[in-house]
Amino acid sequence: MIGAYLSNVMAQGVGRFMTMSANFAAFVLFARVFGPDILGKYMFILSFIAVAGVLVEFGTTSVMAKQLVQVRRNEDQLYWGNFLVLRIFIYLVFLGPILGIAFILRSDLFIYLLWCTLALPFLASRFFEPVYQIYNRPWYSALSNGCYSIAWFLVILVIIYFFSTMEGIIIGYLFSNILYTLLAFYLALFLLRPKLRINIDCIKKILILAFPLWVSSIFSMLNIRISIFMLSSMQSDIAVGLYSVPFRFFEMAATLGMVLMYPLVPIFSKIAQSDLATLKKIFARILESVAITIMPVAIMAPLFTETIIQFFFGPKFVETTSTLNVIVWIGMLLFLNLLSSALNLSLGVVRHGYWNTALALILIVTLNYIWIPEYGYLGCAWSALVSEFLLFCITLFYSLKSIGNFINYLKWFYILGANAVFFVCLYYNVLNLHFAINIILAVCIYIAIIFLTKLIDKSALTSIYDQVKANNC
Repeated sequence: MIGAYLSNVMAQGVGRFMTMSANFAAFVLFARVFGPDILGKYMFILSFIAVAGVLVEFGTTSVMAKQLVQVRRNEDQLYWGNFLVLRIFIYLVFLGPILGIAFILRSDLFIYLLWCTLALPFLASRFFEPVYQIYNRPWYSALSNGCYSIAWFLVILVIIYFFSTMEGIIIGYLFSNILYTLLAFYLALFLLRPKLRINIDCIKKILILAFPLWVSSIFSMLNIRISIFMLSSMQSDIAVGLYSVPFRFFEMAATLGMVLMYPLVPIFSKIAQSDLATLKKIFARILESVAITIMPVAIMAPLFTETIIQFFFGPKFVETTSTLNVIVWIGMLLFLNLLSSALNLSLGVVRHGYWNTALALILIVTLNYIWIPEYGYLGCAWSALVSEFLLFCITLFYSLKSIGNFINYLKWFYILGANAVFFVCLYYNVLNLHFAINIILAVCIYIAIIFLTKLIDKSALTSIYDQVKANNC
């Protein structure tokens, strides 16, 4: 199971890394060439399409990752065919309302929103990775995403040097995503050919589990994107463009988190069928390891954020440094939240999705109305941090309720204590050491505390590996 997980993470990671690199290169070039105003319009379009994509996705991708691994082999083609038919039907149902909302929100950008909405089946087609994973061809993910990345990067160069227009940006973006979808579907045909025979029971099975996930996903996406819409309405596209620079780093962290966490869903599902005690031990160890890894990164980030923004985006965007410092902590909470969500999904615990993300959205909208007039896009970052913390607490509560208490309070005391010591060593520098030497010393002290307190226990990891191997996962 661990070998399979690492293989899937590497394959999906390579593919997503190439995709993320191409998207980031495009974003950097657009920011430097066009400035905050055009960048703000571009981000508004991407944010609208991201929300529309969640609407037509309807929570089905995560459900497919869980159910396809459990369906009998002689029924998998029927399941896959009904999944695809259902996705097309849902898109057609929402097409009219999405176009209506697009015109109401930004009639000045409607032509671009229209193009993207008509291409939504291609833009919202990132559901092939679970198929590649389940049928032991995870590297197909790297191939399809790699082709997308190369195409997008080449198109970017053409746009920058020959067109330099919003039309060119949108057409290039659509072309690259259509190419990805066609190639990804072609590769999937080698593994699983869909039977396009409608089966009501199969569709109901998907929708019953997908609907609460869909509700949760809509509010989750709005939690992430609502600040873009509110900044556009309450301030300007320039404010959106400035906010989008630190926000892009959050999106990259979210992509990395999904690459690491979503391959766990089918694995957790398999273990949950036979041995909840083993699943509980594995999840506790993974949660501790993630916290040990990402908390010091969040603590250390403010030392480098201004340099990073200056290097990639230039002096026009340096003022967004303080916003990025806040968003780093949102990314840390997101990692922990995604891990708990993967566990809940594998256990079928999804009904809290009806209300938890809605509650978080109400909170973030309220805080934005209070803080945007005074703090601008920095207020959006603080609103998002409070909202993400609330979501994490709720998701963790349901994880605890599902498999029992997996929190080792002594270990978490050590984890928090080690990070407190790391913070003091890093920022107070009582020995007046050189900047680089002080960082190295603080990292060494942190690592020493982790090993001395046995937070990383080789024997425990070996025991878990043996237990998982015995379950033939």
